Amino acid sequence: LREVDGIPIESLEHALKFVTEDPRFDYSLSKKLKETCDIVADKFGVDENVTLKNPVTNKKVTRRLQFRLYDILKAILVSEPDTYDVVIDS
Repeated sequence: LREVDGIPIESLEHALKFVTEDPRFDYSLSKKLKETCDIVADKFGVDENVTLKNPVTNKKVTRRLQFRLYDILKAILVSEPDTYDVVIDS
């Protein structure tokens, strides 16, 4: 949602005010907005198709992997930092 009647929507609060208070925002507009958001949502995110080299056949294969936000966050939390700590004792 970018603008209403030529007036740009500049914040989430402004968009929320329009959605909750403007009588023109009815079921049909809500449905159209959801359909548009669903189309846009398909264009963003992690591509679930991953191409890897099969070590047995030595050929590239494409597999569909499910990426879950929980798994990604857990991997970040348990991974070792790749930075160095420099400590000077005096």
